[in-house]
Amino acid sequence: MTGESHENEPAKDEPTEPAPHTAAINPDPGAPVSAEAEQDPAPEASGDNHGDGMATGESDPASTAAPDVSEEATAWAGAQTPPGWHDSAGSPQPHGTTPPPGHEPRSDSPAYGPPWPMPAPRPRPPLPETPRWLLPAALVAGLLAAVLVPAARPGVGVTLAAVTVMLVVARGAAHRACVWSMLFGLVTVGLVAVPTLRDAQWLAVPSLLLAGGLASLAVSGAGRHWFGLLWGSFSVLRALGSVPRFLAAPLQTPEARRTWVPLVGGLAAAVVLVAVFGLLFAWADAVFAELLRGFLTPDRPGSAALNVVVFLAAVLVAGAGVLVGAWPVADSRLRPRTTGPSRALWLIPLASVNVLFAMFVAVQAPRLFGGHATVQDVTGLIYADYAREGFFQLVVVAVLVLALVALARWLVPRERVTDHRMLTVLLGVLCVLTIIVLASALHRIDLYVDMFGFTRTRAMVFGAILWILAVFLLTLTAGVRDLWGHGVTWFPRAVALATGVGMLVFVAWNPDARIAESLETREVATVDAWYVSGLSADALPVVAGLPEPARSCALGSMNDRLERDEPATAWNHARSQARELLDGLYWTDPAGLDCPTHWQDGDMDRREY
Repeated sequence: MTGESHENEPAKDEPTEPAPHTAAINPDPGAPVSAEAEQDPAPEASGDNHGDGMATGESDPASTAAPDVSEEATAWAGAQTPPGWHDSAGSPQPHGTTPPPGHEPRSDSPAYGPPWPMPAPRPRPPLPETPRWLLPAALVAGLLAAVLVPAARPGVGVTLAAVTVMLVVARGAAHRACVWSMLFGLVTVGLVAVPTLRDAQWLAVPSLLLAGGLASLAVSGAGRHWFGLLWGSFSVLRALGSVPRFLAAPLQTPEARRTWVPLVGGLAAAVVLVAVFGLLFAWADAVFAELLRGFLTPDRPGSAALNVVVFLAAVLVAGAGVLVGAWPVADSRLRPRTTGPSRALWLIPLASVNVLFAMFVAVQAPRLFGGHATVQDVTGLIYADYAREGFFQLVVVAVLVLALVALARWLVPRERVTDHRMLTVLLGVLCVLTIIVLASALHRIDLYVDMFGFTRTRAMVFGAILWILAVFLLTLTAGVRDLWGHGVTWFPRAVALATGVGMLVFVAWNPDARIAESLETREVATVDAWYVSGLSADALPVVAGLPEPARSCALGSMNDRLERDEPATAWNHARSQARELLDGLYWTDPAGLDCPTHWQDGDMDRREY
């Protein structure tokens, strides 16, 4: 039996017949196969053969035989051939193989590429079903916005256009109605009314931006966690890329095509006919030509382009708001920690920070809350230096404390009840000490304003400190409720709502009027006539009571800026009231006065900020 088995095996000294060259070079699968290859196919070179030798664990010499290729040709192929190549059909071929003659790669695919198939493009995510009323409503809202938003200064038209878009979005996202969405909606309406009530554009622009963020939160339903609040504030902007597909979805059905194609064709024919006959009538009658010219010619350069941009923006925002409302609520959050650091890692740093804050408040108390006498007793310390000394550092400290509170609350899990309560108490003490530091910063600004009056920068800083104080009070409230076992998922949305309400309070405070009011009884009002002249019409009722010559300089400058022929869509309450007041006032012509045209050299403290 042994001898017979050895007779069947090939001799070790005899060369084994090489596999055909076509198997070694992996020809194109689409190439024709010769008759000899069909009758005597070459054995596979892989380990998947299941012959008798493989069944007994022995290797088949024919399956491992090397092709009849010289050593020099093999070395050249290994040195010259990149990691892989694509055949004429675009299929990737294995590493180390060379393209056969006459099988050049396709012109639309790379000659050499990775030895793995390229991944297919990711499919676009499916969109929810589009309401049939959405596209007509969005187009109507866009047309109204294009007509209402003026090319002149913003006014009631901006408010009406924003409310129109909000009504379209509210109908599509009515299922998201809750207490928070209603509160956000009310604050949003108040913010979009700012361009109608105030003339100061430095108040109108941030109010509109903040209104957009709050409206996005109301539609998205997010805000239970900080990351959800952040993503929810930009949800409408993030959905703008999918709006064209979302709005065009109802037009893809055969029924819709039978309706919209004749309508579009009819509108196109109407435009052509009206244009032809309108031009003929214009050539025939000069009065009609003048009327047509006044209707088609924009009042201001670029107003036609502005109308197109406003139309597209209103349509896209309306569609994006409905799309966000149709999507599921995406309230992202950090993964809660089940295990936290040991107590020493957070207890010692927080306790040390609390001791440092307490020492700072105790040692600096006489200066932190010092009045005019404290400022005058310190050698070389003027009001400007005292107000600016450490002010911005104190504000940065307050912001860092908020970040420290958020980080500590995330690191220590709620499951460790004792550690969680200790952490809440330490953070509460830290927040109380930070509130005292912020009150000191507010007092410094108040001393500076009491001496030199308000500017817009000081008014913004004043409002920012009050907003940070409100956030700390909300943080303390959330900590107390959490200490008693109540939920605090309302806290992120409460901060967002407080931001919107704070902006409304700041606008109602009328900063430009307060700036003029702070100068009304001061001698430096004559020096600051240039600054007062640049205030908006919101300050005109107060400017009318300033001493001369600042009064005449400011009134003359404001009268020149107020346009008397504004369109109805640019109506503004402050400007309208200022025009009526100017008609009943008398002032000296500024041309005969020595009105300053820049900051005076003797007013360095006011120029700083």
